[in-house]
Amino acid sequence: MKKITKQFLFTSLSILALSVISCDKEDATGASTLGVVKGINGSVALNPGLLASQTVNEPKNFKDATLNETLSYSYKVTIDKPQTVDVHVAVKQVSGSASEGSDFKFDKDLLIPAFATSVEGKITILSDATVEGDEDFTLEIGTVSTSNATLAPTEIKFIIKNFLSPKLEFTFGYNQPLAIPGVSGLTLYNISAGPNNPYDMDYFILDEQFNDTGLYDAASSKEPESISISNSISDANYLADGIYYAFYSLYTDATLSTIQDFTPISVPTTVDYIRRGGITSGTFIQESTFVPTTKAAPGDTNFVISFTMLNGVYTLNNSIPQVIASGRMSSSIKDKLKVAVANARRNHKN
Repeated sequence: MKKITKQFLFTSLSILALSVISCDKEDATGASTLGVVKGINGSVALNPGLLASQTVNEPKNFKDATLNETLSYSYKVTIDKPQTVDVHVAVKQVSGSASEGSDFKFDKDLLIPAFATSVEGKITILSDATVEGDEDFTLEIGTVSTSNATLAPTEIKFIIKNFLSPKLEFTFGYNQPLAIPGVSGLTLYNISAGPNNPYDMDYFILDEQFNDTGLYDAASSKEPESISISNSISDANYLADGIYYAFYSLYTDATLSTIQDFTPISVPTTVDYIRRGGITSGTFIQESTFVPTTKAAPGDTNFVISFTMLNGVYTLNNSIPQVIASGRMSSSIKDKLKVAVANARRNHKN
């Protein structure tokens, strides 16, 4: 009989303990069932660099996404005495045209652990390549859902000014499937008559008088080729205001020009371009008048695209008839192109 009584008593205590644990579960809604400390008040302090309202420049955006810059700001939420349970502080966007996730990000739920008295929140301004005007957003720190403490909502406002890159970026590509009877899956870039003789096209930037600018980033042995032009004098590829031309030059044709048993195909250059924050990314296809075929021999050169730089503004152009009539170049232009090609071959080919 005693054993039964003890067992009954132990079972009753276990059920009671489980009931207490179940009833004391914290739901972070502001209506805690725990025996919390009453009269706890919170406050928000902005760390140095963060103001209640500020205008910031969007961080720089580089071609390599891993190099994108960010701007970070922080603040501290403090309660005036420790609480016996966790304190949850919600943060939300209450207005503004900026988009969370692409223009900025922030900590949405701040947690002050039981018996602690503070937590830091973070706001980060992100970079992007979008052409856009000024954007803004307002965050509210602390709402009616703040649990286990009283915190008057605090607002922080940002105006983000669009980042305008000084660089105009070009990517030149020519690779495509090559239609040769009896051969499938062959491309211009992987065809080779020997281990060091792939099909290779280079690109050079010339000024309005068709002089060599000395920029050879797009004259390597890779495909696609790329180059960035800048209107900032501190950048390596700086160019002054003016009109400029991009020309292709066939470096090696993998002996395709000597093969007689297949129909030549056109090899147009595809130009991908972007000025981050200024010109939306797009693609330009070389005009058919200037496009070479697989019968073109090494040294073949012609026009691809032109661009104008004036007072910080870039304008992209196709062919200019009064300068390059019907796709044919004068002897003087060809001579200047030969000098540009010779310089690149001697100093920059790899």
